[in-house]
Formats: sequence, structure tokens, C-alpha cells
Amino acid sequence: MTQRGMRKEQTLFEHVRRQHEDENAPLAARMRPRTLQEYVGQRHLLGEGHVLERAIRTGQVPSMVLWGPPGTGKTTLARLVAGLTKSHFIGVSAVTSGVADLRQAVEEAREIRATEDLGTILFVDEVHRFNKAQQDAILPHVENGTVTFIGATTENPSFEVISALLSRTRVLTLKPLSDDEIAHVVRHALADTERGLGNEPEATFSTCFGAPFLPRHPTVYARLLGEKIARYGATCWLVNTGWSGGAFGVGERMKIAHTRAMLRAAIEGRLASVAVAPDPNFGVLVPQNVPDVPNEVLSPRNTWSDKGGYDTAARGLAQRFEANFEQFEDAVDDEVKAAAIRAAA
Repeated sequence: MTQRGMRKEQTLFEHVRRQHEDENAPLAARMRPRTLQEYVGQRHLLGEGHVLERAIRTGQVPSMVLWGPPGTGKTTLARLVAGLTKSHFIGVSAVTSGVADLRQAVEEAREIRATEDLGTILFVDEVHRFNKAQQDAILPHVENGTVTFIGATTENPSFEVISALLSRTRVLTLKPLSDDEIAHVVRHALADTERGLGNEPEATFSTCFGAPFLPRHPTVYARLLGEKIARYGATCWLVNTGWSGGAFGVGERMKIAHTRAMLRAAIEGRLASVAVAPDPNFGVLVPQNVPDVPNEVLSPRNTWSDKGGYDTAARGLAQRFEANFEQFEDAVDDEVKAAAIRAAA
């Protein structure tokens, strides 16, 4: 795949400048998928045997309009299609481009065909922003095969793309990413050491998750919470919405469906009579079964294939809790001290 403006030979200084631009680009730009394997979502189009997968595999990609909400991967998909079909890629934005830019793109496509025998994908982002005359300018070059047109829009193409152009394209609808797909994207960004945030997260302690905003000593707020719990007979549950199944880069975020099931069970009082067992490192009482949640998920150790690795990590975290508590120990009563986390020997 080639890109508009990238065909000229770069000087060493231009190469270094571009490298710095890539390194300082926003995370979303750095993590843009480079292969279909990295691309998340749209399995109804890209799954084996589905319409776009077949078109890419056979090299017979038609002109198309990608219709979907923001963040569904329209621009990325267009770039991947160009790369996988070994096509020259020209991208324009309907917000900032006009007929003159389209004419220039067509001339570039002709030159590429003549000199390198490559087809060209003309990608128009937010194509619904083009007026009728601007869309008309694309039409003859789609008809004669000078370019393969891919338009991206968040608006219904039936109302925003002229009928002549629409009749020569295929409309593909992109769906919003599911919660699990979004979680997968986040995990990938956190674990990627080349383009992402790739360093293991560092555990931090912040009283009530808001230490900078609490003017009084933490024991004041702890005492108030204890009084409220006692007065109203409240039951407190800690729900894991974080990492499960292994160390950073190995496990994955707790499935949202499981988190929701645990919340429902707690709110509806269905955990009041279930059997519990104390966690050996942190002392909390862990339910042994929760409706709609696999039992092995309830105990963090059971989700790790490396049990020794879990034990080491849990002891290390418990030691950090213990060290952090030392700054408050002189201000709390014996009952709180007895309940504090103590790292196992």
C-alpha cells in the first residue's frame, strides 16, 4: 500500500521527523490496527466467508460506503483493505477538500496505474459533507475503474449520498463495538510495549480514591462510614471489576456480564445466605457461589493457571497494604487493627 504524499524519497531528517511524530501521536492513532488480526469488531463483514472477507481474499473489492457511528473503525478498515489488496491509498476529508482535490487524486491514481500498475482506493471520510456537485465529480472515475471508491459516513447514505453514486457502490453497515470488544482494545493498548502503554501498571494507594480532596484525617471518614453501616444495617460487598486470570499481559479484565451478575445478586439480597470463605491474604469473606457467575471466577487464585505466580503476587500486594497502613495505625482502635491486612509469612 502506498499513501498520498509518501511516494517521494525521504531525507534522513524527514525520516527522523516522521518517527518523532509517530511516537508523539495520540494513543488511538498509535494503536491503529495494522492487520485484520488486530482489527476488532465487524465480524458480520470480516468473519470467514462474509462479504468483505471474501472480497479482500479474492482481490475483488467493490466501491463501497461504510456506514456506522464514530469509533467503529471505518477509516482503519479502508486502509487495511488498501494494504491487503496491494492498492495505492488516497485519503481525503470531505470537511476540508473540494473538487480540485478530487481531480488531483484522480490524476495521481492514473499516474500510479501507468507507472506502477497499481489500482487506487480513494477514501473519502465524512462523504455526507460533500454536496451533489462534489459527489458528481467522483462518479465517472468510479464508473471507468480509475479508482475504487470507499466513503465513510455516520449518516444514512440513502439520504446523504447521491443515487447515481450509491447505485455503483455497496453499502456496508458497521456496528458499535460491544463492551467485551472495547475491553479487548483497552487490554491490547495496555499490554503493547511497542505502540501502547506497555509497562506493567503500578499499584497506588489513595484513601477513599480521593486523598487530595479529603481535608480531614482518613480515620474521620472511616468512622463516619462505620456509623452509617451500623445504623442502617448495611451489608458491604467488594466487586471485582478489574484484572482476572493472570498477571498483567496474561489475564484479562473481569467480564462485564459477570460483574453485572454479582451486582444484581448483592443488590437483590441473594448473597445473604450463601456460603463464604475467608481469603487467606486479604481476610475478606468470598462467596462460594453467585447466580450466573462461574464458581472459579469468584476466587482470584482459581483463575490463574500459574498458582505460584498468584501466591507471590498476592503476598506482595498484601505487604504493600500492610506498609501503607502503618501511617494510620496510631490513630485507629484495636478493632480496626485486628481487621487490617497482614501479609502472610
